[in-house]
Amino acid sequence: MSKNTKSTNKQLTEAHQTIQNLSKLLKVAEIIVSATNIDNLLEVIMRMAEEIMNAETSSLTLIDEKTGDLQFVVVRGEAGKTIKSKSIKLGQGICGWAAKTGECLIINDPYNDPRFDSSFDKTSGFKTRSYLCMPLKTFDGSIIGTVQVLNKRKGKFTKKDSEIFAHFCNLSAIAIRNQKLINSRNEQQQIQADLDYARSIQQNFLPKKIPHTKDYHFDSFYLSAKAVGGDFYDIVPLKNNKMAVYIADVSGKGIPAALFMSKMSSNLRFLLENEKNQLTVMEKINNQILERSSRGMFITLLLLVIELKTGKIKVFNAGHISPLIIGIENVNVFKRSENPPVGIINGIDFKTQEFTIKPAERIVLVTDGLTDIKDEKNKVLGIDGLKNIIEKHRASDDFKGDFLKEIDKHLKATGQPDDITMISILRSPLPDYCFEQEEIITFTDADHTKKIKDIISKMARKVGFNAKDINLIIVAVLEALSNVVKYTYEQEVGKIKVSVLGEGKILKIFLRDYGKKVDEEKIVSRNLEDIRPGGLGVHFMKEIMDSVEYLPVKDGNELRLIKKAK
Repeated sequence: MSKNTKSTNKQLTEAHQTIQNLSKLLKVAEIIVSATNIDNLLEVIMRMAEEIMNAETSSLTLIDEKTGDLQFVVVRGEAGKTIKSKSIKLGQGICGWAAKTGECLIINDPYNDPRFDSSFDKTSGFKTRSYLCMPLKTFDGSIIGTVQVLNKRKGKFTKKDSEIFAHFCNLSAIAIRNQKLINSRNEQQQIQADLDYARSIQQNFLPKKIPHTKDYHFDSFYLSAKAVGGDFYDIVPLKNNKMAVYIADVSGKGIPAALFMSKMSSNLRFLLENEKNQLTVMEKINNQILERSSRGMFITLLLLVIELKTGKIKVFNAGHISPLIIGIENVNVFKRSENPPVGIINGIDFKTQEFTIKPAERIVLVTDGLTDIKDEKNKVLGIDGLKNIIEKHRASDDFKGDFLKEIDKHLKATGQPDDITMISILRSPLPDYCFEQEEIITFTDADHTKKIKDIISKMARKVGFNAKDINLIIVAVLEALSNVVKYTYEQEVGKIKVSVLGEGKILKIFLRDYGKKVDEEKIVSRNLEDIRPGGLGVHFMKEIMDSVEYLPVKDGNELRLIKKAK
């Protein structure tokens, strides 16, 4: 046979082999796509690797995301049982070196290669004659593991073998990554389904219907930081015309906290409905948590027991944020007794406190999810910030709605770190009680003065002032406006916000300008005979009003005028 004929036959053989290999790669792609789970996929990959490379056996390693080591996940042949449990550091051994460098290794004399670890052969009884190791690279170049085929049945591994093997491994790497993503998505979906189910259980333990009475309006809001949370609350009618209101926060978040919360919520309601003494309720719930909590969980708990006829309230506070009392004139935080949370110390002698909610007063109970939220400057709201928000909206007809809009601004800016729960308890005002607010933004010129006078007159009449007093109040307000023009806007027309509040027998007028800062001491008083606008000063306003107060505000000044009707 001539040399040309031999050469042609060799080329034909190689071409035929290439076509066969390409066909096998297409088959690999089809099989890989049809694999339904990661275990089946890996087994298919290794079986096809041996077939394509005509090798005796094979193995596959993947990088452990936690340790960063290579872990054998598939080892074909008898050696599988002894080798599969082993892990390899990156850079260690042949596959460790390939994973670290990203390069293919063709080794046809492994026992003379310093990177070869013969201990695997000694352990398994297998004899390695040749070794082809390829890193598994995804489309973005990330290395997720290695595939190695051992002992080519005929001849040695060649560069052409490595080229075919590289295509195979690239397909395999993409398939493995995709299957992992699918598995991860399925796991997340299952976790979400579990969370949703747990949430539905939890929701069953929160009050579905808030009770109301003739003289009290109860309202609530709850938002968990995760699908399920550890906050819980309830409003429980008691015997003898009493109402129990509690709010609580389980340490921790997620499913464990929610399940613990569900159990304790049920127990607490049962105890409140069946125990006459609420101190006994606190003691029993404390003991139950100590006995049943294996995770060291505890609960901050605030319990109020309200005598509906008198408004007297007993307070049982176990390490929780104190109630905020919204009165006619201000917002106060009720001083907290020094009781620890329930579930920490055995045999606690719980201290109780008392106060009375008056008509038109509101009590707000919250969890620390509200006080812990941050503003756009990453500053924690805190109890003072919470008080400021409540003060801003306490006269609103939709207190809960306006309050939550303000809170939502913070949540959109910085997110929600913890569960948020709020309970509002409003005692109805007496029949002749005025609780209203009007607000306008206008200008300090004469054309807008009438509008200001009208809303003040209207509110003053509702509060109970006579015509003479109303005229004096208007004089004081006009004097204040004149001072704004003279000292803040320096005789120019400027914008001003006028807020008029009627609370019981008290009239409040807030004047907010947007001019330069004013020193109150410079607004001097003159003789009362001098009625020229802007000349009477603070002294005259104080003679008419019960309280005149300048407050520092951003970009301007605020003057607060307060007077109580007789």
